Amino acid sequence: MKTSNVVVWLSSLIVVLALVAASIGLFWQDGGSSFTFTTLRGDTVSIAGQGLYRYDTKLVAIGFKAGDAVTLGLGIPALIFSLFHYRRGSVKGGLLLAGTLAYFLYVYGSMAFGAAYNHLFLIYVMLMSASLFGLILTLTSFNLAMLPAHFSSRLPRRD
Repeated sequence: MKTSNVVVWLSSLIVVLALVAASIGLFWQDGGSSFTFTTLRGDTVSIAGQGLYRYDTKLVAIGFKAGDAVTLGLGIPALIFSLFHYRRGSVKGGLLLAGTLAYFLYVYGSMAFGAAYNHLFLIYVMLMSASLFGLILTLTSFNLAMLPAHFSSRLPRRD
């Protein structure tokens, strides 16, 4: 497996930006309060009214905060761990890095397109883009002919 300095740089950027975005999303509180809103279809919804996700519904805001907690507690450490092993040339580290970058692509793609517009929109777009390009570059770094040799012959597979 050939490691790429661009993947290392993009992954490092993701670590820093995700740390900022998830920390702000999880810990930033302001003095607002929840309020009700009537949609164009006539439905009444309860808006969070507080923190970064103040313009999202309460349920969505709780979901985004839970996602921020998972990103801080599991996503960022997994990215750092996999990046360390990827830099050492480990195929398993590269596979873990690809999976972790796919996680960040999913999370911040959801934030960029699903969250109500907030102060971190451009950071969400940067994280989504860096994750997408990092994932593509990581997946293209594998030697597909040699990949089966890194797995146990006892694993079920098709030839």
